[in-house]
Amino acid sequence: MNATTNRLNRFDRQLWGKFWAIAKPYWFSEQKWKARGLLVLLLLLALAVNVINVSISFIFRGIDTSLANFPQTGETSTFWRLIFVYAGLLVIGTPIVVMFAYLRDKLGLYWREWLTNRFLDNYLQNRAYYQIETNEKLDNPDQRISEDIRAFTQTSLSFLLLLLTSVVTLISFTGVLLSISVSLSFALIAYAIVGTIITAWIGQRLISINFDQLKKEADFRYGLIHIRDNAESIAFYQGEEQEAAQIGQRFLAAIRNFDLLIDWQRNLGFFTTSYNYFVYALPYLVVVPIYFAGNTEFGAITQAAIAFRQILGIVRYCRPV
Repeated sequence: MNATTNRLNRFDRQLWGKFWAIAKPYWFSEQKWKARGLLVLLLLLALAVNVINVSISFIFRGIDTSLANFPQTGETSTFWRLIFVYAGLLVIGTPIVVMFAYLRDKLGLYWREWLTNRFLDNYLQNRAYYQIETNEKLDNPDQRISEDIRAFTQTSLSFLLLLLTSVVTLISFTGVLLSISVSLSFALIAYAIVGTIITAWIGQRLISINFDQLKKEADFRYGLIHIRDNAESIAFYQGEEQEAAQIGQRFLAAIRNFDLLIDWQRNLGFFTTSYNYFVYALPYLVVVPIYFAGNTEFGAITQAAIAFRQILGIVRYCRPV
């Protein structure tokens, strides 16, 4: 067990070391101030969105409570006042959410442009492109530069923003849940931990299968490019049969691996589908008895459901699978 743990820790350090070696140069390049400024602006926008989301949970708590009290009080002003407040938040929140997505994509584009140009410079210097072709450990450099850099910048930026904003959301909505029910908070923690463990256990194979799929798809695409680039030679030497056999093997490998991927996604889907459906019922099962006992207002049920789904959404998106 200790040996396995040491190997995993060493692998994690190596993985993060490689990640940082690729990511760091852009954030310390000549474009660092533009990049950092956009990142700070994105965090401020995310904070504003979080404040709006928490405010919305309190608004709907008040709306539902006013509706529940209407048969006894006959009072409607609270309902309409909260509706107008909610409409105002929509007017304010919509451009904030849109600009967050816009600036996130722009920053990812700037990062990809800078990193791709850097890799292209290194690729074409000192005949590196030629040396790579003779190295069996390095495959599909065209796919690495075109597709992998795009995926790396977009995924890394999205994950970074998700991680930073999730901390704020987690703290905010955990406070909301604690104000309603301590038992609901513990139920959420237990539900999230159990769900994460089971999902990771079922889906751990998907990580390696997805990686193999990217590689096999790249091999198949390279075979097609090879035929196009060498069309004259293939036609002259009548090599269609050999090329068909080779590209057929690559395509079959991609199909078989994708079939395996579908099977494992099905296995994961059986659990995650039922797990996600039960999310809607759990807050009610915990809060409704408190409401029946007269220890909270009716709107707290709705607010608890909103807060519960917000926090569980963070846990779901931060899973390794």
